[in-house]
Amino acid sequence: MSQPALTEGAVWRRLLDLAIPFLAANFLHIVVLAVDRIWVGQIGTSALAGLGMAHAALMLGFAALLGPAIGTLGGVAQSVGAKDTDRSEQICAQGFLVSLGVGAVFAGSAFFAPELLVEFMDAGDTLSTGASDYLRISLFGLMLNAPLFVLTFAIQGAGDARSALKIQLLAPLINGLLDPIFIFGLDMGLAGAAWASLCGYAAALTLALVLIGRPGVGVRLKLSALIFRPHIAMDVIRVGLPGTLEQFVRTLGFFALFKIMAPFEAMVLSVFTASVVITMLLVSPGLAIGQATSALVGQNLGAGETERAWKTAWTGVALYSMFMCVSLGFFYHYAAPLIQIFDDNPEVVRIGAPLLKIMTYSFPLVAVALVLSKAFAGASKTRPPMLAAAFAHLIFQLPLAVYWAEIYGPAGVYWAMTAAFVVHATLNSFLFWYHYAPSRVARTQTELPVV
Repeated sequence: MSQPALTEGAVWRRLLDLAIPFLAANFLHIVVLAVDRIWVGQIGTSALAGLGMAHAALMLGFAALLGPAIGTLGGVAQSVGAKDTDRSEQICAQGFLVSLGVGAVFAGSAFFAPELLVEFMDAGDTLSTGASDYLRISLFGLMLNAPLFVLTFAIQGAGDARSALKIQLLAPLINGLLDPIFIFGLDMGLAGAAWASLCGYAAALTLALVLIGRPGVGVRLKLSALIFRPHIAMDVIRVGLPGTLEQFVRTLGFFALFKIMAPFEAMVLSVFTASVVITMLLVSPGLAIGQATSALVGQNLGAGETERAWKTAWTGVALYSMFMCVSLGFFYHYAAPLIQIFDDNPEVVRIGAPLLKIMTYSFPLVAVALVLSKAFAGASKTRPPMLAAAFAHLIFQLPLAVYWAEIYGPAGVYWAMTAAFVVHATLNSFLFWYHYAPSRVARTQTELPVV
């Protein structure tokens, strides 16, 4: 097994060794997501706005699914670092079982939740019909996403980037191929986009189950280990629950922003949908660097390399921050053409370009907040970033967005988002220093958690 070598050599090189395969998969996923929006945008502005509204609601479900995955990643990474193969396999198995239960809950909610969520958004009948169909199919599909996330995160935690890449590539490829067939060829509209995604996730889960049963993957899911063990499952839940809450509060903040912007009607919602997808293209490298950072921080802590774990986290922050600073200039300059790709309505472009420019100011701050949150996950200490996200994106951002929306309109909401990331990045930086700065660890004799 080659994973222990990840705790040796140049930190930036080890980060890139893991991050580049993750980046390829994440980037393809976001590209397909963008293509998905482009296809739906051909139906019309209302359809794109409806998709954005449905996706905002669906992200709440995705946030909940990340709990078992985050708990599994941290435990597997530290067990691999400590060379405890049996422990890593047990954590993988218990995370998988927990994910099946979580996925079943969301599949059941598909029978009643879509109408309630769409009604809460209060965006009118034109947007609601397509959004409800998309949500119903997608919520049912979360029973596939939950175990898929756990298996992918387990493989990433073990440092096996190539196997994770194979799994992550399959879903967006199938989704991208099926989108035009289902949306236009079969005339299914938004429902076709949801079915295309579901087919992609089903294929990826099948591949993950095949790969993780083979030797040399870094961690294995054995049938003999698929017996519920409450004490190990609770370890996964204990680490994963705050991670879930962190994702949930950030997503809830995004969902609430969509609610705040709903009175501005379809053109503004279309802009918001397009600008969020554009921003997600830039978040893709951050997720790759963050996942690599998470795995390496966990493995280094498991191996007792505290200073190297600290250096790994801040190297990840530096790499992603440089990328986001360059991206800020590019996306600011080309804001109008980027919005036009998704919706060529001249009024949408006129409204959207200034709003996207405001969003670009948050890019370097997103880098700090995201990578440090992932570093905490690798350390299996997920409560601090959860509290930081809750304060920044709920307590601070939402009242500010409501207040500024009344004064400045949609621009006020975008400025509130940017201000929230200033707070989020600052809090994560302080909390990570407080818990993991080598000088503080040496002085206080703090024990680093190992799941």
